[in-house]
Amino acid sequence: MFALNFKTYDDVSPNNSLSDVSYNIEHGERGDSKCGICLSFVFTEPKLLNCYHTFCLPCLQKLDINDNKISCPLCTTSISLPVEGVSGLKPYPYKLEYVKVSNEVMDACDLCDDQNIAVSKCLDCKTNLCSKCRDYHGKLKTSKNHVIQPLKIIESEKLDQTEHAEATVKTKCKDHCKELTLFCRPCNTLLCIDCSEEFHPCHKVENLSVLLQTKKEMLLVRIASFKSRISFLQNTAEMVELKENNYDKYCLVLKQDVKVHATNLKDMFCKTVDKLANRNLDIINDIKRKI
Repeated sequence: MFALNFKTYDDVSPNNSLSDVSYNIEHGERGDSKCGICLSFVFTEPKLLNCYHTFCLPCLQKLDINDNKISCPLCTTSISLPVEGVSGLKPYPYKLEYVKVSNEVMDACDLCDDQNIAVSKCLDCKTNLCSKCRDYHGKLKTSKNHVIQPLKIIESEKLDQTEHAEATVKTKCKDHCKELTLFCRPCNTLLCIDCSEEFHPCHKVENLSVLLQTKKEMLLVRIASFKSRISFLQNTAEMVELKENNYDKYCLVLKQDVKVHATNLKDMFCKTVDKLANRNLDIINDIKRKI
C-alpha cells in the first residue's frame, strides 16, 4: 500500500506558507527523498516539475501563480502550468516505487503535534509512536509495562539487524558477569548496571536496547533515502540515454537533409550550366549559318 497520507492540506497554511518555504529552503535538506517545501519524507501526491524537483501537491498549491506559471522554490525555474493548473502537473512515478511499504511505516505519531514519523506502536494502547514519544511512553507509570513493538520499515532488512542488536545486548560484562544493557555517552563504552553505579555515577547513561533501536531506525531511513536516490539516478540515466538516442537520430536526419539539399543545388547548377551552354551553341550555329 502507498503511504502517502503523512501530510495534509492543513499542514501548509496560507498564513505561513511563504515563510515556511523560505525557512525550509535555507535550513532543510534538499534531498530527492524529501519534499523541498514541507521536508516530509513521505509525499502527498508527488508532482515532478520540469526542473526535476519534486514536491507535494498541497505544497505547490500554496505557491503564488503569475501568468499561469509558478517558480520552483528550490531553483526558481519558471514552470508553465497546464490547463488543469497545479493539479495537472505530471506525477512522479519513481517515488511510488520506493514508498511501497507497510501501512504502519510512514504513519504520523499519534501523541505529538510535530507530525513526526511513527517508528513504534504500543500494542496495549494501539497507538503509533515516534522515537521521542516511545521513550516517554515507556517511562510513565501507567504505561511502563506496555508492550511496544517496532514498526517494520523495510521487511527485507529487519531480521538480520534485529538478531545482531539482540546479540550485542546480551554480551556479558567481564568485571561483573552481567549483561551490558547500558551505554555511557561521555566514555563511549558499554556498561552493566554495576559498572554504571561504580565507575560512571555522574555520566550520561542510556538504555542500550533503546539506543540500538533508535540507531537502527535512523539507518533504515538513510538506506531508504539512498535507495530512492539510486532509483532516481537510474531513471535520469535512462532519460539521458533516450535523449542521446533521439539526438543521434536527429543528427542523421540533418545529415540526410544536407545531402539532399546539396544534390538539389548540384542538379540546379548543372541544369543552369547546360542551359547556358546550349544557348551559346545556338548563337554560334546562327552565326555560322549567316556566314
